[in-house]
Amino acid sequence: MAAPAHPYRRPLLALILLSPVIAEMLSGSTPPLEWLNPITPLLLIWLYGSGVLVMRETAVRWKTGWPGILLLGAAYGIIEEGLAVKSFFDPGWMDLGTLGWYGRWLDVNWVWAVWLTIYHAVVSIAIPIFLVECGAGAAVAFLVWAAKKYAGVLWARLPSRKDPRSPRVYALAGFGFLMGSFLLYGGGPFFGVIPAITILEGIAVLVGVMLLVRRTSDDPARWARQRFAFVAGAMGFLIVLAAFLELAGWRGMGIVGAAFAFLMVRLYRRSSPATDVAAVARSEPAVP
Repeated sequence: MAAPAHPYRRPLLALILLSPVIAEMLSGSTPPLEWLNPITPLLLIWLYGSGVLVMRETAVRWKTGWPGILLLGAAYGIIEEGLAVKSFFDPGWMDLGTLGWYGRWLDVNWVWAVWLTIYHAVVSIAIPIFLVECGAGAAVAFLVWAAKKYAGVLWARLPSRKDPRSPRVYALAGFGFLMGSFLLYGGGPFFGVIPAITILEGIAVLVGVMLLVRRTSDDPARWARQRFAFVAGAMGFLIVLAAFLELAGWRGMGIVGAAFAFLMVRLYRRSSPATDVAAVARSEPAVP
């Protein structure tokens, strides 16, 4: 049977759609009803879709692996929020709330800037790429291989030799990471006392998660389920958040949350991470 003319068309479309849907719709930033305005999805797909595509292709060509994807995602967050919409500098930005004054110094909303940079790196860029690659064997094989070989000096020096922990630990870590970020940054005036404390609290959560996740750089075949569990846990928080937003009157959020819950279950059943990643250890995939 002849190979399809455009084998990467579906992953491409999935990537540019997943990024805005997860970052904006599932998080409640742009509820489903607002997507009925045809301008809204076009604007968000242009803003997020082009960004995640550029970041993914840059990571592949530069062979940076997942640490590089996260750094590129942080750069994307700075470009979008700092240069495009300028929410890092505008104290009257509609989503800021108390963060319009809490953590504002030298005309920069610092607490908001740190939070959104981390959020975009993880939610807008890394998670959509991971989910798409769960259904694209060649892509996931290349990125896992690149991550193992080109993860960087720091990442390469940190692998753990301990036996893999239960995927439940990583699922709870992913869930707790996003929940902690929302609570610490969104509730900064209540939990941090001063902006510097809020930023330090957020950094402590980030470092703790990195120390847990970096263990997966040891042996991709052994840690594949833990990686998927971490992403599933992070997505689980957004799904739970969508349910609460539906109860709060944000119509359509329940349907979006249920759809992504179904997607995660289906990806878990369809993918065989241990089998897919084991193949990486035996061969070096070609660049797509």
